[in-house]
Amino acid sequence: NKAGAVAAVNGDFFDIDNSQAPLGVAVQNGNLLKSPQASGWPAVGVGQDGLGRLIDATLDATATVHGVTYKIASVNAANSSLAANSMVAFTSNWGTYTRQIGTGGATKVAEALIQDGKVVSVTDGAGTGAIPEGAFVLVGTGTQADAIKAFQADDKATLSYALKDDVAK
Repeated sequence: NKAGAVAAVNGDFFDIDNSQAPLGVAVQNGNLLKSPQASGWPAVGVGQDGLGRLIDATLDATATVHGVTYKIASVNAANSSLAANSMVAFTSNWGTYTRQIGTGGATKVAEALIQDGKVVSVTDGAGTGAIPEGAFVLVGTGTQADAIKAFQADDKATLSYALKDDVAK
């Protein structure tokens, strides 16, 4: 009712024990709130033209820290099958939920908080708690955890992400 919907279809799985978020892609008002899990799957969506269609929910995301660009596997996603040696990102849209769920069960994990375009902190493991508006957290597994551990306070950092399919926006 709040959105003015006439009907709804529950066609996704959900992060039941944590964020309650859908495991698939979430776009609202043209803004990507979350990518699908890194393993991804096809999605159905409604374009800006109001027509339903299959969309390519493939994420196109990178983070650049101190001049080095890293591929980002997912944004705000609960990854049950994340590939080894991956990096994922979380924004304030993730809420206060554990970010460990985004690591696919990896044991070698590190995270960095980036705010105002600079690395603020680097820690072992993946944390919990709110991410400030406009800030983001990078979480790495395996060799990407090692890369994050090498970040230094005040390193310049950016995050860029979107879906590859313009129709999905």
